[in-house]
Amino acid sequence: MALISVDIPLISADMALNRAEMALNSADMALNSADMALISADIALISADMALNSADMALNSADIALLVLTWL
Repeated sequence: MALISVDIPLISADMALNRAEMALNSADMALNSADMALISADIALISADMALNSADMALNSADIALLVLTWL
């Protein structure tokens, strides 16, 4: 009987530690998801920047073409 009275609190403590570990794992997964969202947003911003650079290059090409045409 004495072993049972020692064993029950140990089992309860182990279960509490398991629940705490599960909570930490859930928090870690949430942080990983947030990190992935930030990486996706960063990629979207880089893509938008590249698109703006391409548009700027197209405008520069058109500007050069107009200068050549007016020079002729």
